[in-house]
Amino acid sequence: HLDFDIEVAQKQTDENPVYYIQYAHARICSLLRKAAEKGFTPADDLKSLSGLGEPEEMALLKEILEYPQWVEESGRSYEPHRIVAYLQNLAAQFHVFYAKHRILDSTPALGGARLSLALGVKNVIRNALGLLGVSAPEVM
Repeated sequence: HLDFDIEVAQKQTDENPVYYIQYAHARICSLLRKAAEKGFTPADDLKSLSGLGEPEEMALLKEILEYPQWVEESGRSYEPHRIVAYLQNLAAQFHVFYAKHRILDSTPALGGARLSLALGVKNVIRNALGLLGVSAPEVM
């Protein structure tokens, strides 16, 4: 049995889970473009990430690390909706992090670490949406 609300699926709001997730991806792409314009680059080694420690940063790191487990469990149980639930949570956590912590107004070291975190979220979202056969737009 499947309940499908066509009106929700057509909405471009956070009520529509696909739109909400795609919006997080597009927001990160925009952030990365703006960062490049300002000369910010993502940190490229683990030592550079040592500046991350805020609760929202730790929650995102934990969520990213759990991604392989979600994919495995979803595939094993033939329940792709688990990946959607995971992505909704990841997108929500990213939006909270983004609203609370200014990335481009940070020091270059902290900004680079936070950009790396955002890039990790972007990569997971893109990968998971690809598994589901859904596009990951860079602009919305």
